[in-house]
Amino acid sequence: MLIECLVNDLSHPVMGAALSYELDDKAERFALIDRATLRVVEHRSVTPTGRVFVPLTYATQENLSLIIFDDTGEFNAEIADHIKADFENMK
Repeated sequence: MLIECLVNDLSHPVMGAALSYELDDKAERFALIDRATLRVVEHRSVTPTGRVFVPLTYATQENLSLIIFDDTGEFNAEIADHIKADFENMK
């Protein structure tokens, strides 16, 4: 029996995808949605700026939509469409 070992070589990047955001101060929550399937990728309370790690496939195509919500009901929800994440070295 042959056993192969995978060695983590620090000279090679481990690629992932990240989406950095800067939102309106009035936003209290956001939902990040796959626009092809309408599957919720991320939903959370927000700070005005931040970063979300998403599956790598979202860095290869503009297939995300971001909806921001104001829970007080004073403002309407807003949406940004055709968003693509950035490739990110996860090491």
